[in-house]
Amino acid sequence: MLNVNYQVRINNFQDSTKEYIDEKLSKLNKLIKDYQSLSVKIDQESNIKNSITIYKIEINLVMPNVFIKVASKGENLNQIIDSLIEPLTKKIKRYNSQKERWSAHKEWKQEQLIEQDIIASASKIKHTTTEQEYTPEIKRKFYENDRPMHPSEAIERMELLGHDSFLFKNIENMKYGMIYRRSDGGYGLIQPQS
Repeated sequence: MLNVNYQVRINNFQDSTKEYIDEKLSKLNKLIKDYQSLSVKIDQESNIKNSITIYKIEINLVMPNVFIKVASKGENLNQIIDSLIEPLTKKIKRYNSQKERWSAHKEWKQEQLIEQDIIASASKIKHTTTEQEYTPEIKRKFYENDRPMHPSEAIERMELLGHDSFLFKNIENMKYGMIYRRSDGGYGLIQPQS
């Protein structure tokens, strides 16, 4: 039986919903034998115009050396959970297929990466000013693990998190770089020149 930590921030959370979530997650028991923690975070967003309650569910799974995350929104908690089980299963299987690399720290192969020179020219960027100053809202994230990694490992971590980009310290040159998912389905690497 999986030990699930619930973080619920809704008013009408019922035991039957918790049992439903536990039942769905228990089907993954064979795939995640060595997990460190599993949490389900449930939040509620209200739309005043339509008086519709939107729920957001986020499942976070901490495996050895990796953090796996899936999230979705909707009006029905059970339907959201149903929609999350398949991507979570795929990410766990992806992790397990590379388990030897994660645990034994074997070398990562570079297959899909093509170096690209992306140089932003300051002369091409035009700034416009308005009477009111614009102050963007910046969401900051901090991380503790700053060990260098191969770009292929960065791709795996990005995919397991479900993100479109991932900042990392490249083991090949000890400089920070960013892996991102391209619209054509491949991957890109942005890094300082030389």
